[in-house]
Amino acid sequence: MFVREEQARDYMREIPQPTRSRHKLQALELAFPMYALKDEVGFRFFGKASIVDALRALRTESVSGVEVERVILFRFDERYRPKLPGADEMGYLWHVHVTSEDLVDEERILALLI
Repeated sequence: MFVREEQARDYMREIPQPTRSRHKLQALELAFPMYALKDEVGFRFFGKASIVDALRALRTESVSGVEVERVILFRFDERYRPKLPGADEMGYLWHVHVTSEDLVDEERILALLI
Protein backbone atom coordinates (compact mmCIF):
# COMPACT_ATOMS: atom_id res chain seq x y z
CA MET A 1 0.00 0.00 0.00
CA PHE A 2 1.42 3.30 -1.07
CA VAL A 3 0.46 6.90 -0.53
CA ARG A 4 1.63 8.07 -3.96
CA GLU A 5 0.97 6.37 -7.29
CA GLU A 6 4.58 6.76 -8.43
CA GLN A 7 5.77 4.77 -5.39
CA ALA A 8 3.39 1.98 -6.35
CA ARG A 9 4.58 2.00 -9.97
CA ASP A 10 8.22 1.82 -8.82
CA TYR A 11 7.35 -1.15 -6.62
CA MET A 12 5.54 -2.89 -9.50
CA ARG A 13 8.73 -2.64 -11.57
CA GLU A 14 10.59 -4.49 -8.78
CA ILE A 15 8.27 -7.52 -9.05
CA PRO A 16 9.86 -10.29 -11.14
CA GLN A 17 8.40 -10.47 -14.64
CA PRO A 18 6.92 -13.99 -14.36
CA THR A 19 4.65 -12.95 -11.46
CA ARG A 20 4.06 -9.29 -12.33
CA SER A 21 0.97 -10.08 -14.42
CA ARG A 22 -0.79 -11.37 -11.29
CA HIS A 23 -0.53 -7.93 -9.67
CA LYS A 24 -2.45 -4.77 -10.39
CA LEU A 25 -2.61 -1.25 -9.06
CA GLN A 26 -5.85 -0.16 -7.48
CA ALA A 27 -6.60 3.27 -6.05
CA LEU A 28 -8.26 3.11 -2.63
CA GLU A 29 -9.61 5.87 -0.45
CA LEU A 30 -10.00 4.00 2.79
CA ALA A 31 -8.84 4.61 6.34
CA PHE A 32 -7.34 2.05 8.69
CA PRO A 33 -8.40 -0.42 9.70
CA MET A 34 -9.39 -1.60 6.25
CA TYR A 35 -10.42 -5.05 5.14
CA ALA A 36 -10.01 -7.25 2.10
CA LEU A 37 -12.00 -10.26 1.04
CA LYS A 38 -10.14 -12.69 -1.18
CA ASP A 39 -12.13 -15.23 -3.15
CA GLU A 40 -11.99 -16.91 -6.55
CA VAL A 41 -12.43 -13.50 -8.22
CA GLY A 42 -9.53 -11.85 -6.39
CA PHE A 43 -9.35 -9.11 -3.77
CA ARG A 44 -12.11 -6.66 -2.86
CA PHE A 45 -11.30 -3.88 -0.38
CA PHE A 46 -13.62 -2.35 2.22
CA GLY A 47 -13.72 0.18 5.00
CA LYS A 48 -14.87 -0.72 8.51
CA ALA A 49 -18.53 0.05 7.81
CA SER A 50 -18.76 -1.51 4.35
CA ILE A 51 -17.12 -4.84 5.28
CA VAL A 52 -20.15 -5.74 7.39
CA ASP A 53 -22.42 -5.25 4.35
CA ALA A 54 -20.07 -7.37 2.23
CA LEU A 55 -20.19 -10.18 4.80
CA ARG A 56 -23.98 -9.91 4.96
CA ALA A 57 -24.05 -10.32 1.17
CA LEU A 58 -22.00 -13.51 1.55
CA ARG A 59 -24.55 -14.70 4.11
CA THR A 60 -27.33 -14.12 1.57
CA GLU A 61 -25.44 -16.25 -0.96
CA SER A 62 -24.93 -18.94 1.66
CA VAL A 63 -28.63 -18.97 2.63
CA SER A 64 -29.52 -19.20 -1.08
CA GLY A 65 -27.73 -22.53 -1.24
CA VAL A 66 -24.40 -21.27 -2.54
CA GLU A 67 -21.73 -22.57 -0.20
CA VAL A 68 -19.14 -19.97 0.77
CA GLU A 69 -15.81 -21.48 -0.19
CA ARG A 70 -12.27 -20.23 -0.10
CA VAL A 71 -13.10 -16.78 1.20
CA ILE A 72 -10.41 -15.16 3.32
CA LEU A 73 -10.97 -11.97 5.29
CA PHE A 74 -7.86 -9.84 5.87
CA ARG A 75 -7.54 -6.80 8.15
CA PHE A 76 -4.97 -4.09 7.55
CA ASP A 77 -4.18 -1.87 10.52
CA GLU A 78 -1.43 0.00 8.67
CA ARG A 79 0.14 0.19 5.24
CA TYR A 80 1.36 -3.18 4.04
CA ARG A 81 4.00 -4.26 1.56
CA PRO A 82 5.70 -7.67 1.24
CA LYS A 83 9.39 -7.68 2.12
CA LEU A 84 10.15 -9.42 -1.18
CA PRO A 85 8.42 -7.67 -4.13
CA GLY A 86 5.71 -9.89 -5.56
CA ALA A 87 5.91 -12.51 -2.80
CA ASP A 88 2.73 -13.84 -1.22
CA GLU A 89 3.24 -12.90 2.42
CA MET A 90 -0.44 -12.31 3.20
CA GLY A 91 -0.39 -15.17 5.69
CA TYR A 92 1.55 -12.93 8.07
CA LEU A 93 -1.39 -10.52 8.25
CA TRP A 94 -4.40 -10.94 10.53
CA HIS A 95 -6.83 -13.10 8.58
CA VAL A 96 -9.62 -15.62 8.97
CA HIS A 97 -10.96 -18.24 6.58
CA VAL A 98 -14.68 -17.48 6.32
CA THR A 99 -17.14 -20.37 6.17
CA SER A 100 -20.90 -20.48 5.68
CA GLU A 101 -21.16 -21.29 9.38
CA ASP A 102 -19.49 -17.96 10.24
CA LEU A 103 -22.27 -16.14 8.41
CA VAL A 104 -25.25 -17.76 10.14
CA ASP A 105 -26.23 -14.64 12.09
CA GLU A 106 -25.25 -11.06 12.74
CA GLU A 107 -23.40 -11.87 15.96
CA ARG A 108 -21.08 -14.30 14.17
CA ILE A 109 -20.47 -11.85 11.34
CA LEU A 110 -19.44 -9.15 13.80
CA ALA A 111 -17.24 -11.65 15.67
CA LEU A 112 -15.19 -12.09 12.48
CA LEU A 113 -14.05 -8.48 12.77
CA ILE A 114 -12.55 -8.73 16.26
